[in-house]
Amino acid sequence: MIDLLHIAALIDARECAAMRAQLRSVAGAAAGLLGAKPEPLVRKTTRLAIPPALCSRITDLLMAQKERLARHFAQNLATCEEPQFLRYQPGDFFVPHQDGNTPLLRDDSRFRKVSAVIFLSAPAAEPLPETYGGGDLMLHGPYGSREPPVRADAQPGTLVAFRAETTHEVTPVTHGERFAIVSWYRRSMFRPRREHALQRDAEHQCQERLHVVVRLTAANNRNGLESHVHQVCRWRIGVSIGRFGEGVSSGHVGVATELSGDGIHRVGMERHFGLQQRDRLAAALLTKKIVRSRARLALIQRARTLQVR
Repeated sequence: MIDLLHIAALIDARECAAMRAQLRSVAGAAAGLLGAKPEPLVRKTTRLAIPPALCSRITDLLMAQKERLARHFAQNLATCEEPQFLRYQPGDFFVPHQDGNTPLLRDDSRFRKVSAVIFLSAPAAEPLPETYGGGDLMLHGPYGSREPPVRADAQPGTLVAFRAETTHEVTPVTHGERFAIVSWYRRSMFRPRREHALQRDAEHQCQERLHVVVRLTAANNRNGLESHVHQVCRWRIGVSIGRFGEGVSSGHVGVATELSGDGIHRVGMERHFGLQQRDRLAAALLTKKIVRSRARLALIQRARTLQVR
């Protein structure tokens, strides 16, 4: 189910009209993507350069709704990004996309938790003053679901909020001008104690999985378990955690690895499944520990070589 929240009349009709008049008088440039230059085949709209006072006014309105949105979406929200004031003209659009909070992306968008849109213009089927046609904000369900797309209520002054990982698009505008404000609520940098506990548990699980790999592979290592524990520091840990297939008990879970050419036999075949974000984080933390262990081993070996000389 698409999680969507409408907050009507966040801005009254008179203020919406005043903002539209002000936005028509300011300069703008092609809106780009996060940390990238404009891509007109992906996003075609104009980002307007607005006065600081107007930016502060909208930021205050958004922050006043933070707690309500945090409760609705069960997120620990800290702040919102600087609002973007957008003007869509005939032919402008934004293809289906996600704003952030997706585990496969490691850029700054992963801190975005809730997307927010404030509509300033009224939609209309026929060309009328102060209205636009097309330009629907459509939200889509998860990949593979049969849930039909949902059209957001685009009445002037309405705030529409949804999870940042929700796939959504703006259909091409057919007539008029569509003015809207967008921003993104970001998570708190200080996580609650329960989240810290979940991360710690996930890290312990990853360590246990690695130990399973060591124990199972040691049987194929003629130099024995002790030697293999040292060699495991030379492995490059992959980003996927999977369930072992043929040759190993199906109940064991391990870390998918790639050998560095040291001749140790690989354990069976791995099948990879999707991960929760905290499992990926735990795998990354474990990788850092192994890299540090490898560095310490290298220093110890070098010291022993110097002693022999």
